[in-house]
Amino acid sequence: NNPDTSNTITMIVNPILAVSVSISASANPFCQGSTITFTANPTNGGTTPLYQWKVNGGNVTGSISVYSYVPNNGDIVTCVLNSSIPCPTGNPATSNTITMVENTNVVVSVTISSSVNPVCAGTSVTFTATPVSGGTAPVYQWKVNGIIAGGNNPDYSYVPVNGDVIICILTSNAVCASGNPATSNSVIMTVNPNLPVSITISASANPVCAGTVVTFTSAAMYGGPTPFYQWKVNGLNAGTNNPVYSYIPVNGDIIKCVVTSDTICPTGNPATSNQITMTVNPNLPVSINISASANPVCSGISVTYSSATIYGGTTPFYQWKVNGVNAGTNSSTYTYNPVSGDQIICILTSNVVCPIGNPATSNIITMNVPASPMVTFTLCNDSITTTNAQPFKLKGGIPLGGTYSGAGVTSGIFYPAIAGVGTKIITYTYTNSALCFASSSLQFVIRNPSFVICGSDLTDPRDNKVYLTVQIGSQCWLAEDLNYGMEIPENMDQRDNCIAEKYHNPASSIQHPASVY
Repeated sequence: NNPDTSNTITMIVNPILAVSVSISASANPFCQGSTITFTANPTNGGTTPLYQWKVNGGNVTGSISVYSYVPNNGDIVTCVLNSSIPCPTGNPATSNTITMVENTNVVVSVTISSSVNPVCAGTSVTFTATPVSGGTAPVYQWKVNGIIAGGNNPDYSYVPVNGDVIICILTSNAVCASGNPATSNSVIMTVNPNLPVSITISASANPVCAGTVVTFTSAAMYGGPTPFYQWKVNGLNAGTNNPVYSYIPVNGDIIKCVVTSDTICPTGNPATSNQITMTVNPNLPVSINISASANPVCSGISVTYSSATIYGGTTPFYQWKVNGVNAGTNSSTYTYNPVSGDQIICILTSNVVCPIGNPATSNIITMNVPASPMVTFTLCNDSITTTNAQPFKLKGGIPLGGTYSGAGVTSGIFYPAIAGVGTKIITYTYTNSALCFASSSLQFVIRNPSFVICGSDLTDPRDNKVYLTVQIGSQCWLAEDLNYGMEIPENMDQRDNCIAEKYHNPASSIQHPASVY
């Protein structure tokens, strides 16, 4: 018999492996309140290692390779590894120790400010961000009305419009930053419109008369609550800080005003007004002198008074006065029949520029009006005659010593033939010692002679009486007495009394008439 042979056992001899473990923290130092994850890194832990985490020497829950919790400052964290490999050495193995260092949390914030606010339209404004806990490399994001603007810079400049809202968002890189990213305060821009400053001035009067005080008044636009006024005359400072200025100008003065506004956002400041060039007219002394066409003058004679004016203007107004009573019309002359003692003046109202002594009163003319003579002209001659009548001396003018005039009159003699047929006016004029004269007139009728056949009737043209005629020899006679004129006795002489007189001789059948004026 063969003896039995046993099974064969192949020996596996595992090497002896040194077990170890190291741990690491997700963050250390760490921020207060942060959850930190610790990770174990085993060496030869086997397929089913067991981990025992320890904090400050005390076991904590968990048997896996990671452990998370919120540590406190100074916590000591370790991990013990129980390897599942055969032939381990140094098993269980204890890790390195991590002592936790807690950092204090910092609050991130940012404030912004503007270089100026309010501002004037068109002004560039710089906004500056002031960070708190921004870290070493903070990131800035500017926004205008919610829209991203500017760059990553603590300063941002642009030209705002009214009502713009500017903010800045700060992203800090500081350790343990809270409130990150932080949004700044809002800056709401007040943008005032630009106001064009201007000024105009006006004069109380221009042109003016010499010596007149003129007040200049300014009207400022956007001058502000307390504008400053600087008046200038011919380029030199004048007046005071006042919107009005008064003085006595001379001809050619140039006045203007410069206003400095204190309004918000002025443009064109200070502003210069328009210029006023003054026209200063000289003062003109108005005067009037009057004269009479005659003085003395005879009663009943019209006198024309004439005026001579100085600075009366283009349309002067004349007021004549006789004995203080208005007379005449608005005329440089005045005509009327004065009486003795009348006092005539004229008041001139000038329309010249800058008159003085206006209205002006003329000199006084006191009239000397001697009485005119009382003249009568009584008919002392036949008023009806013929062209073949003999010339006769004119009489009947009273007072004596005057002169006769009219057609056919020469040296006081009336010549019917020269006067000619028709009605003629004969005038008697007498001039007294004051050289005043008066006249009186009569009518004389001159007819052509009547040719009568002797033996027929003859009509006397003076009174239209009819007379018979008779032929005696070679002559033709009246057959009866001429019955014209006033009968007087035969013993009375005929008189030069301007009355037609006649004698009557009844014994005579044929007589020539006898009459005297």
